[in-house]
Amino acid sequence: MVNLREEGASLDFLGFTFRYYKDLQGGSWRYFNVSPSGKALKKEREKLHEMTNHRQCFKPIPRLIEELNRHLKG
Repeated sequence: MVNLREEGASLDFLGFTFRYYKDLQGGSWRYFNVSPSGKALKKEREKLHEMTNHRQCFKPIPRLIEELNRHLKG
């Protein structure tokens, strides 16, 4: 069990990081935030790099854009 209300506590689960953040205006209010985990972001960057590396130069640009859009939407 993780108590997310503790300072600096976070939970990585199913590709997301759950944690409380301080108020952006400097008040005492804290809000719950869900964002993609660092591991998930790294995996996505690697996949995009693989899709756009120099070995893909034979693909026509419209086809490459179509594949990138399909991947990013999915």
